[in-house]
Order: sequence, then structure tokens, then C-alpha cells
Amino acid sequence: MIEYEINSSPFFAANKIYCESLEKKFNEMKFDYSGFCNSYGYEVKTSFKRDNLTYDVKCIKHQTTENGVVIPVDANDYFGEEITIAGFNKELDKALIKQGLGNKNASFNLSHGKLYLKIHEAIPDPVDFILSFVKKIR
Repeated sequence: MIEYEINSSPFFAANKIYCESLEKKFNEMKFDYSGFCNSYGYEVKTSFKRDNLTYDVKCIKHQTTENGVVIPVDANDYFGEEITIAGFNKELDKALIKQGLGNKNASFNLSHGKLYLKIHEAIPDPVDFILSFVKKIR
């Protein structure tokens, strides 16, 4: 369940639309999930198993502001997903991983059958992206 800190901010409205789309997808897939959503961002987590792999997914948006002494400083937004896929029984090809990520602004680490992905942009449907990505790299 996602806890919403409701207010009239247009930023909250935009964040809520994205989080509701995640909720709809996770409910369709019968995934357990948890998180929060407010005007400054969201953090939604889910875990699931498919095809002998375990997936942990965290969708994140945070907003920070810096104090400006004389001139106000704009807020910094961070969007992204942190994904762990565990259970690979063979070594993965790093070139295939890069190719599977396409033009996404992402980094990855591969260690002992686990793939750690950090994608630095919001993905509209992270579940579909992840499942199609795994098909490309297996």
C-alpha cells in the first residue's frame, strides 16, 4: 500500500498519477508493495519472483532544495529506479547488459549471480521494462 500525504500542490498531483499507475500495475500482477507519495516525491518498493529469479524494485523521486543566502536556489529533482535481480546461474555478458539498457541513463554492478541496476530516470512501467530487459540478457 502506498501512503499518500494529500495536498493541493500540482507536484503532488503529478507524483500521485505516477504512483497510482504503479499501484494499478502491481495490483494486476498481484505483487505486494509499499511506499509513500507526497509533493516532494515518492518511494515505492516491491519484490517478486519469476522464472527462478528474485526481483527487488524501488521507484524513487526525491526533491531537495538548497538554501540561498542572497539568491534563492532551485530544487534538485532525482528520479530513478534501484533494481536487484538475483538468481542468475551463469555469468552474464556485460556488453549484453549495456545493450539491454539501451539509451537509459543507468549504471550496473554484477556480483555472484546478482545484478544491481540503478536507472537515473523515471520509467513509466518498470515491471514491463525489467521483464523485457531480462529476456534480452539471458
